[in-house]
Amino acid sequence: MYIVILGAGKIGLPITKSLLNINHEVTLIDHNPTLCEKIDDELGNITVTGNGIDPYILDKAGLKRAEVFISTTKYDHINLLACQLVQNQFESTQTISIINNPQYLKLFDILGISSNINLTSLILETLHKKISQQSYLDQLVTLPDINNSKIIKIIIKENLLLENNNLSKITIPEDSQILLIITNEGIIEIPTDQQNIEVGTQIIALTTTQSENQLIKKLQGELHNNE
Repeated sequence: MYIVILGAGKIGLPITKSLLNINHEVTLIDHNPTLCEKIDDELGNITVTGNGIDPYILDKAGLKRAEVFISTTKYDHINLLACQLVQNQFESTQTISIINNPQYLKLFDILGISSNINLTSLILETLHKKISQQSYLDQLVTLPDINNSKIIKIIIKENLLLENNNLSKITIPEDSQILLIITNEGIIEIPTDQQNIEVGTQIIALTTTQSENQLIKKLQGELHNNE
């Protein structure tokens, strides 16, 4: 069986070794080139270095012929998006994910993912909906509150308040988190403190009902207008 695994951390790497030991063919995706080089030295040329939510990297890893895709990163939103992209673009591939934070359980369920937590093994799930990347992002914006939390999309406009267009210059509410950045070129990035923000950038964020307007005002300089 050919299997693609995202994340060479404490879960992904041991799973890779176990699958190789029982004669499965495995490709391991990770963004850390030094780690990938070390793994290739130990296990052979089995890694692909890059962003696991980049369709090009997924294609390079051989998802067209993979029977199973396993997402094992420590970021639940990355695991979720990766599974959605794989399920949409490679419909014959079964998707498996872990869930690190129980807060995301209902979100996985709402998006059609059946999940079960086992602290010593993977969370096995099958996506029942096939959603394109853009419609998936649009759906996130309209999700109902989940334990008083919601995911929103903010499009940065002319009047952004970010000094020098840099995320490190602002302080967002403590109960909020910026999950993803989508650049004007359509590239999906994991945010960093030094992230440059341009007019037109889309920000996907997790927040609460109480802090939603405050978060948007910090990022955008105006109240949410449901765009």
